[in-house]
Amino acid sequence: MIQEILYWYDSWIFDPGYSKDNRLLPMWASKRKALQDYTDTQFIVLFIPFAISFAIAMDIIIPIIPTLRVIFKTDQASMQLTLSSFMIVLGFGQLLWGPLSDHFGRRTIIIWSAIFYLLGAILCLFAFSVQQLIIYRIIQALGSCGLIVSSFAIVRDLYSGMKSAKFYGYLNGVIAVSPLTAPFIGAFIYLYLGWRAVFGFLTLFAIYTLIVTVFFLENTLPDERRQPLQKLFNFMTILQIIKNPIFFSYVMQVSLASACLFTFFSSSPYYFINILKVPLAYYGFFLCYNSIIFSIGCFIASRFVFKFGICGTALIGCCSLLLCGVLVFIFNYTLGFELISFLLSLSFLGFGTALMISAATGGALQPFEHMAGTASSVLGVFQHGVSGIIGTLILLWPIQNAVPLSILMLVSALMCIGLLLLNRKKLCEITVKS
Repeated sequence: MIQEILYWYDSWIFDPGYSKDNRLLPMWASKRKALQDYTDTQFIVLFIPFAISFAIAMDIIIPIIPTLRVIFKTDQASMQLTLSSFMIVLGFGQLLWGPLSDHFGRRTIIIWSAIFYLLGAILCLFAFSVQQLIIYRIIQALGSCGLIVSSFAIVRDLYSGMKSAKFYGYLNGVIAVSPLTAPFIGAFIYLYLGWRAVFGFLTLFAIYTLIVTVFFLENTLPDERRQPLQKLFNFMTILQIIKNPIFFSYVMQVSLASACLFTFFSSSPYYFINILKVPLAYYGFFLCYNSIIFSIGCFIASRFVFKFGICGTALIGCCSLLLCGVLVFIFNYTLGFELISFLLSLSFLGFGTALMISAATGGALQPFEHMAGTASSVLGVFQHGVSGIIGTLILLWPIQNAVPLSILMLVSALMCIGLLLLNRKKLCEITVKS
């Protein structure tokens, strides 16, 4: 009996791979459906909690930030730390979970990440000071980054090339839905149940994620593809990934596209409310407009990769981003900074960045079949780190019009187009092989 219990624990938590004998597993675990047997829709539905865990944890508390500032009797800078500290850990924490998932397996890391996510949500539920809230949010962010990096690595384990780019497009489209729904959910829960219920919702979400992992998620990394920890936690390994021309070309697509999006969303209150005089009650709807375009673009990217290839889809996205920068710049000096022209230009921002991020994510991980977790973590650090740094630098200048944003989009698009053209032969070769 003891041996059976220990084996169940080893199989559920550490899950060493396909080589173990499944006779001692409970019936539901031994008959767990293979992920390859799911339809595309079933696969995406299964991965929703892993993909949106970080986004919903970020977006759902935004409406209650002013309330928490009053309740905890603190200043704006301290409350801002509950968001910025979450983002920092989300980015750099992936360098921990990514290599661990290449050694222990994806399912193991997702289970432990969900436990951290659950622990952080429960602790936030009982926080009594802003200092406690910041620490507990860091714990939750540590769980979030493990969920997202492992889920992206699973896609690379199962699929490659254009097939993987299609699923990354689907997952990014799902992630883009969070800014549309999470703030409304958070506001609704706060109005009727109070601010602690918001973290109660995140606690239930974490429990659901853990249940989905235990009952439905199989391990996708067999023993023969596992890597030793001393190799994974090695600066030279990370440097080798970065120096790969295919990875670097595509990771810059993801990073610069994310930087344009982050800069826009961070500065959007100044554009819409301060300059364009949009009433605060309607501000959220204009913000949702770009998120909807981005979400639609992600699902379109899933089809474009089969018609134009990964490189071609990313190039179309770059051209769309370039067009957005040109339009914003021209409209600003001809028609003036007007609402209609600005929204028209933003359509190309959302669509272009969606194509770039969706296609380039699949392309960046393509050369690293045996280190998908580590490569995914490096990609995540670049994506959040570059976008955060560039966005912060842009916002150092007083926002009087959208010219700084247009220059960022123009420079980013031209750099990305240059990288694609410079490495087009290698990028096309890997697309053909996939």
